[in-house]
Amino acid sequence: MLMYSTALKFRSETADIEECEADFLAVFAGERHLDESPLQIIVGEAKTRKKIDADDARKLAKLAKAIPPEIAKTFIMFSKTDVFCGEEVDIAKSLRQRVILWSRDELEPYSVYERSKDRIARPYAISLNDMADITYKLYFQHA
Repeated sequence: MLMYSTALKFRSETADIEECEADFLAVFAGERHLDESPLQIIVGEAKTRKKIDADDARKLAKLAKAIPPEIAKTFIMFSKTDVFCGEEVDIAKSLRQRVILWSRDELEPYSVYERSKDRIARPYAISLNDMADITYKLYFQHA
């Protein structure tokens, strides 16, 4: 990771985004041997038991899309200390972005995907792409 920050507010007079907040943002250097974008950005929303809101998701999606792909590959992450309900999964799936979902099952154990090892072939991730792929398999593939 190159840098991260929490509790950020975004607004722009030139980019096609709505004023919004992100609970966290992290910038990563892509792994050359994994054929990844040299720069990757993840913007996210974190909740305890409250639901992921469709308005927040839409705003984060617009923010992610405003970052030119030649500059960085963007991901959206939703994390929650509870489980995601069907409506939240539908909201995340509808974004048509690389989305990473971490519920209490990913946040609590020492190894992030240890509680999912019976549902995915490879219960570990070494990149943001891996995390987005695992999210797809766990939440979106059968939805």
